[in-house]
Amino acid sequence: MAETKVIMPQMGESIFEGTLTRWLKKPGDTVKRDEPLFEISTDKIDSEIPAPASGTLQQILVQEGQTVEINTVVGIIGDGSVVKETSPTSATSVTAAPRATTPEPTATPPPAVSGEEEESAAPGHVSPIVRRLAREHGIDLTELAGKGTGINGRITKNDLLAFIEQRSTAPASADVERVPMSAMRKSISEHMVLSLLRRSHLLPGRTEKIELAPDE
Repeated sequence: MAETKVIMPQMGESIFEGTLTRWLKKPGDTVKRDEPLFEISTDKIDSEIPAPASGTLQQILVQEGQTVEINTVVGIIGDGSVVKETSPTSATSVTAAPRATTPEPTATPPPAVSGEEEESAAPGHVSPIVRRLAREHGIDLTELAGKGTGINGRITKNDLLAFIEQRSTAPASADVERVPMSAMRKSISEHMVLSLLRRSHLLPGRTEKIELAPDE
């Protein structure tokens, strides 16, 4: 079987690079054509990229978190006869910041949520960007279970944004508490009704005296 190059696809006319956020397979794993192979993130879209051919993922050329230009070879699929260790892509194809000549102080990052905790909280597999947005907005991804529009029903970034918008525009429900009327208030209400009926001539000649009960 001839080797098949896995490339960074172009997800739009104005998009010229993408970040490989996660590999869904590792070297030596068997892959099938059109099976999700890796995830990318661009300025306009986050997506899962399917395998271009069936075979064995022999080599990974671009590491997770690296940004490369479109059409850059990110991996190799073959017959599995030769499986190479993951190797970094060349410096010419990776967009990287220039190396600083002097050390700069860095802020201590917040504690990261482990992958196991994230996977246990999410229904199935979701991208790191979807997990991050869910954490920022305090959303339990199990609320979207079965509502994903991605491959195999996976929850996409657009699914989560639509859920956030729907939740923000939903009217807040008001709780009404009903309490029993006291004897005094009941007596006052009856007196007001009788007065209204007399003024409307609905009870002519009725001069019933109403005694109000003391407030309890």
